[in-house]
Amino acid sequence: MSARSPQLTAGVIGVGTLGDHHARIYSSAPTVGAVVLYDEDPRRSSQGARRWGGREARSAAELLDACDVVSICTPATAHRDLAVQAFSRGVHVLVEKPIAARSDEGLLMIEAADRAACVLQV
Repeated sequence: MSARSPQLTAGVIGVGTLGDHHARIYSSAPTVGAVVLYDEDPRRSSQGARRWGGREARSAAELLDACDVVSICTPATAHRDLAVQAFSRGVHVLVEKPIAARSDEGLLMIEAADRAACVLQV
């Protein structure tokens, strides 16, 4: 932990092509001290963790409980639920585009981020 700023724990949910890039970038960011990965396919989580020096989570909930920030790199149909879960834990979210599968889901995500005083970035 640096005297100037604390180290963050960053998570990636969905360790496909885009999620792998997020894990790579987090693993080299000077403000990130740990990377946690989760994918429904445990092989992807395991491979990403080995490749980028992170650790695997057994579930999205376990990952969210361990992180300060999370990248959601899943199909858009899962974005709303995962983001709302993150905000309920005070976790900031970077979600791959599109923000959600439907515009009303995107609005719900924005409202949940506002209520939790969390950052939502697309």
